[in-house]
Amino acid sequence: MCIKYNKWLFSLIFVALFRVLNAQFSVQPHLVFPTGYLGMVLKKAPGLMFGKISEFKGSWRSRAIGDIVYFKPREDVFRTYAVQIEGSNTTVFPGEQIIKLYLNVSFSFGADFKLYDFKKGSFYIGADLVVGSTLRKLEINVPSITTGSEFNALIFIGVNGRAGVEFYLGEKTLFIDVSRRYFLNTDPAFLNYNDIGLGLIF
Repeated sequence: MCIKYNKWLFSLIFVALFRVLNAQFSVQPHLVFPTGYLGMVLKKAPGLMFGKISEFKGSWRSRAIGDIVYFKPREDVFRTYAVQIEGSNTTVFPGEQIIKLYLNVSFSFGADFKLYDFKKGSFYIGADLVVGSTLRKLEINVPSITTGSEFNALIFIGVNGRAGVEFYLGEKTLFIDVSRRYFLNTDPAFLNYNDIGLGLIF
């Protein structure tokens, strides 16, 4: 899926970078709440966004943001099993799986729309296209069947929607937003999540 759309993805990334070349820097610690399949496996996690956000021109502004989120599993060891079928005999082997690493590294580019101005700030909504990689390392042990570890660098594409409020502090801007990230990949290794963050544009 990602290979098929490489050309237009890179074109969009180039346009986004060009538009925010002279924009202000931003940094935003945020807290991520996994949902869906992996919401039962991974804890809520801290993340850090950093990048550039342009000033509003009329009601619109653009942004290009990098993001790193480090997830930890809810359990040290997850019980699993393997099934072996030989003729009419079926054998179930108990085993265990350990998540040693689950790290999301992504880049998003998109736009915000200003909904309402007040004296010292404004309300806005926004959306992004997200591309990146999930770095995942698992250890699997099913006695008599398999024992070992595997490392994957999984490529993803997704979309992100947000709503927020910002406060003008002289030449700096303090903002708070909540967002929902949804991955378009069908592999359950990718997790959708909600997050909330507090950031600064300077």
